[in-house]
Amino acid sequence: MRPISTLILLGALFASTTYAADIEYVRAGQNLSDMTVVDTRPQPSCMHRSVAGAHCLAAQDLIGPRGELPNFRDLLWAFGTAGLSGHETVLVVGDRPLERDFVAGLLYLAGQAKVRILDQNISDLLRGGVVAAGSGRGRASLRDPIYVAQMRDDDLVLPGELRLALKSNAAPVPVDGRASDSADTQQEWGTPGRIPNSASQPLDAWYRHLDFVPLRFVAGPSAPSYVAYGYGSVDSIALFTRLRGLTHANVRVLLGGWRAWAASASAPIPHSETRNWRSLSAWLLIAAGTALIGFTGFSIARGKRWI
Repeated sequence: MRPISTLILLGALFASTTYAADIEYVRAGQNLSDMTVVDTRPQPSCMHRSVAGAHCLAAQDLIGPRGELPNFRDLLWAFGTAGLSGHETVLVVGDRPLERDFVAGLLYLAGQAKVRILDQNISDLLRGGVVAAGSGRGRASLRDPIYVAQMRDDDLVLPGELRLALKSNAAPVPVDGRASDSADTQQEWGTPGRIPNSASQPLDAWYRHLDFVPLRFVAGPSAPSYVAYGYGSVDSIALFTRLRGLTHANVRVLLGGWRAWAASASAPIPHSETRNWRSLSAWLLIAAGTALIGFTGFSIARGKRWI
């Protein structure tokens, strides 16, 4: 199958086509039989009526009580209970673009082989008979199979790492996905409301208007890299997904978004940062840079630890 995207690309494509092969937006009307469909709506809705055989993986199950990410062990467990091994080409669907793009981006960062994102509401397509309807597959109590993909750690950025990079000669361009009417003036945690030299790419406006493209990406050997960030981890990952999937440019994500950046403003900048993201202890450090630094809570309903 050759995926076809009818969405408008933002500027010129990067010379490399590696990103395009890994993550891409598609539209309905093509053969979906060779893809594993992942439905990000709440599980009851997915199980009642979805693309036949879709794997239910609700965005709500991957977000903690205050917007934080699960720890590494629970994240991989969740993917396994949804019937994913990491080797599949997944088609991520849903009704809420922010939640759909967040789950798609999280799968991509976790190492999912190929990620396709259906940029249309799945409920509308089901009602219109555009895709074959059936029952979705709910998450199991145990992993089957075990999720074994290799994490794309080079796409993750910590606040201290970004602070150092912004002082270099090849500084990345931070891309601010927060609402445009508040990003310039809002102050949180006692620091100015925008990462220096940020370009504005409001995610909410983009979801309302698919042709909203104020930021132009430059291709070529001397083109800059980009770092996507929103208020917290969820919208930061969603913006990363949107930018990477549509521009195919060299985009990374600031985990924890603006809140992690602001909370780390008074912390010393390390001279170097260990990049062994694949170990559990390293993921805990990453998660510590999410919405609330140092906060640990428990989701009693799922018996899950959030960091």
